[in-house]
Amino acid sequence: MNKYIEMFEAAKKDPAKAYKVVKLNVLGLFGGRDYQKFMVLTKSRTGSNLLLSYLNSHPNVYCEGEKFWKLSGRNYKTILQSAYRKQPAYIKAKGFKIFYYHPLDQETCDVWGDLARMEDIRVIHLQRRNVLKSHVSHKIAVANDQWMSTHQGRGATEKKKVYISVEELRDVFEKTESRVETANTTFKNHKTMTVFYEDFVRDPEVYQQILDFLGMDRLPPRTVLKRQNPEKLPDLVENYSELKAAYKDTRWASMFTD
Repeated sequence: MNKYIEMFEAAKKDPAKAYKVVKLNVLGLFGGRDYQKFMVLTKSRTGSNLLLSYLNSHPNVYCEGEKFWKLSGRNYKTILQSAYRKQPAYIKAKGFKIFYYHPLDQETCDVWGDLARMEDIRVIHLQRRNVLKSHVSHKIAVANDQWMSTHQGRGATEKKKVYISVEELRDVFEKTESRVETANTTFKNHKTMTVFYEDFVRDPEVYQQILDFLGMDRLPPRTVLKRQNPEKLPDLVENYSELKAAYKDTRWASMFTD
């Protein structure tokens, strides 16, 4: 019953999206599994919402969000089977987004082993070169409880400035490096495309290359999303000067772009 209540509430917030999901589920009953499986492997605040909105604007692609965010007592195998269930005939590529540290409510989860053994899944490894900007964006999103913004003005953020200790930032840098390395090792036998956020938003050709990677026809992307924090780092981080000085002679010095 809770599932249907959640679906009803979601439909009220975004009728167009709800209609698309219902259509996919109904037509999927008569569909098949002759499609390219993929996943977007990444972390928070790397432009994954923008990428998913682009992918879902393609008539032959369907990419779900964070299916493994929390298991909430469910069996991960059931969720994985649901991710790659039958799809309508017009869906030629089906995937979902997953973060390095999912699920959040279980320290270890065999979903990673299962995914590693499914070598027919293509991996879009989405990263952001400037991990500092990614972390700043994350802290702002948490403070405002706003994770995306649209051109219609939905999702505007008010509390912009954040404080980051030197120790906190070092932990973020090191964990991100470790997670990227682990991901590369885990999926070394998969067809993988590494995409950097900075390239993706600067060069439209990168998105077309992603479509090539999935075996899809090239089409221009559409989205209602817009960048949430276009300000420069010194305008977003209270102690920016302190952090820049602390990391001046480290391998992370390039993150501090004024």
